[in-house]
Amino acid sequence: MPSFDIGQFISSLTVSEDEDVVEQSNDLVQLVQLITDDPWLARQGFFGLAGAMERQVEYLGNTLRPNAVDRLYRMSHTALGESDLGDVRFANEDKPHVNDEITPDDRQESQQMFIKQLDDRMRRAAVIFVKCIRAHDDISKDLEQLTYNGIKAKADQNRKAREESATKQAELAVQYAGVA
Repeated sequence: MPSFDIGQFISSLTVSEDEDVVEQSNDLVQLVQLITDDPWLARQGFFGLAGAMERQVEYLGNTLRPNAVDRLYRMSHTALGESDLGDVRFANEDKPHVNDEITPDDRQESQQMFIKQLDDRMRRAAVIFVKCIRAHDDISKDLEQLTYNGIKAKADQNRKAREESATKQAELAVQYAGVA
């Protein structure tokens, strides 16, 4: 199964400036700037919001939405309800039974609505993500600091360096253990 690409997802979106989600995201940016009243705090707030929305979109795109689509596929290909059992006899057939089962069609419709809600949530989170990155990067330029992607790249570089260092130290420890 191919991995979800957030950059490709964002590039595929068509968003106009007069949409509610864009206007609300612009309001969010202004609100953060107003509340923090400090470019360093606002920058950090935007970094945190952007990171949270990025992780949310990735989770929805990598895990929750594919699982929901798979479930809908299984429902449409293996729908078996109580009414499909026909003349099967049960040990407790003398007890009255109320069939409160949700029909397979209703379950499929509910699952389709859930997938649509996930799509809407992903779209909203992606718009907030982009608006927060732009706000973060605008402030970063004024403060002569790294951009959002610059920070992430530096963090990845530092992580790789730590992993290489730990691997080298482990190799040296094994060598010295063999000598002693």
